[in-house]
Amino acid sequence: MSHSWYIRLLLYIVLALSDSYASALKPSTLPGAQVGYIIIDLYNGNTVTSCMESTAFIPASTLKCVTAAASLSKLGCGFSFETQIRYSGHIAADTLHGNLMIIGSGDPSADYSLATSIHENGINHIDGFIDIIASEPSVNPAAMIEDIGTDYGAGWSEFNYCANRALVNEDMELFPFAYIADDFTADLRNAGISIDNSITEPADTGILFIHTSKPLSSMLRHMLFESDNLYAEAIGRSLSADLSLPSALDSVNTFLHSIGIEPDRTRLVDFSGLSRTNLITPRDLAHVLANMAHDINYVSAFPIAGKEGTVKGLLGKTRLEGHMALKSGSMTGVLAYAGYRLDRTGKPSHAIVIMINNALCSQSEMKRYISQWLLKNF
Repeated sequence: MSHSWYIRLLLYIVLALSDSYASALKPSTLPGAQVGYIIIDLYNGNTVTSCMESTAFIPASTLKCVTAAASLSKLGCGFSFETQIRYSGHIAADTLHGNLMIIGSGDPSADYSLATSIHENGINHIDGFIDIIASEPSVNPAAMIEDIGTDYGAGWSEFNYCANRALVNEDMELFPFAYIADDFTADLRNAGISIDNSITEPADTGILFIHTSKPLSSMLRHMLFESDNLYAEAIGRSLSADLSLPSALDSVNTFLHSIGIEPDRTRLVDFSGLSRTNLITPRDLAHVLANMAHDINYVSAFPIAGKEGTVKGLLGKTRLEGHMALKSGSMTGVLAYAGYRLDRTGKPSHAIVIMINNALCSQSEMKRYISQWLLKNF
């Protein structure tokens, strides 16, 4: 056989494989969908493959990757929320003759243990009132109406308690702060503290103790594993000294600018990805991932596909099970994944982003498409 025959045969095989690859993954298999993706080799910085990587997509919960990166960069992995437990009046034996005051810090993790800690600090009786100093619960104005009042869309407050379960209701109403305060007061009584609600005269104040949350590194792991929107909003707000939404969003945009991403290429209105008005390009999100790939606290916060968190059902029983650290994001017509391919030592070798928007098919069809895409590229 001639040498040219071998060349023609090789070209035929390459073209056949390319056609097969394209037909298996062409976006037309997902009705109505736009598909954007990029894979970056972290060893040399080269783009392995990409499609519509500079088009802005709705990121859904993959936006939490940006929130995690900005908070680690500005606050550090050891940052903790500190909620002051103060009192007015004086303490004699096990009785607080005065009011108990809670100074909210925005901590999203406060729960029944806060009530028990007050009891463990020697308070069995309060003859005054419970005074919680915090903002009213608020939902981001860009949130969809159908998300308000759900367990994943409860409003944020400077005092969040038990995931703000008291705000969740089937009528999609936003309850006032009194509902959270009542929930906390009930738990104080359940912890063995009696409360008289007697009228007390103004008196000197003091600090009973400071309740400290787990460090940021641990809270980010929970946020990404469980895709916890309240954690994302609270951590995002902590980027601002006054916990305000506009200045906290400015802080995220400042972080993005510091790593070479211009704000005019993104639109961020929250920190959880709950709003459909958030926009970011696959390339810019991949750039965030590449920039943070050296940070073990960041990388280890991602759940492992096929094993953990919201990606436990992705790539299970395939050769990639246990070798992808990914954050998922989904809403109607949207499915996205962002994270890393891990090498044999568990370190990131590639940054990966894939986003599907405007799909008319089911989530399971989009998930199957993305699984095939990952398996064909790795």
